[in-house]
Amino acid sequence: MLPKPVIDSINEGTAALLFPSATAEVLTASMRNEISVLLVPDGSWPRVLHMLQHGDGRLRPNRVRHVRLPESRIRFPSLYEVYGVRKEPADGNVSTLEAVTRSLNILEPEVDTQDILAEFECHLKDLSGSATVQCDMDLSSAKED
Repeated sequence: MLPKPVIDSINEGTAALLFPSATAEVLTASMRNEISVLLVPDGSWPRVLHMLQHGDGRLRPNRVRHVRLPESRIRFPSLYEVYGVRKEPADGNVSTLEAVTRSLNILEPEVDTQDILAEFECHLKDLSGSATVQCDMDLSSAKED
């Protein structure tokens, strides 16, 4: 169930879904004033596609704008892949957190995302066993939904 402010932004045409559908536009800084809510699904693309096909239709391209991250000429691998936690299925795939920080860097360039990524990287180092690290945030007690 989507919260009312998200439903309102969908109905007003100011929401966007970060999803690489066939109709997705490249996310650009010029969209900053057009997008009030950026929906970022947390899951694999096949799962999200299934949700789009079998959900109530609110997130289909004819109801909400689909955007995707710009492609880079330089391959920046996912931090998951760098630390061997998981292999990304294709070049350019990144974790949800990395997608959020890249989107923020485009839409809200004044927001510093380096601390978020540094903390994420710290926990990935710990998970991979590549280093004994002391991260700022203790995620061991975090609960999954």
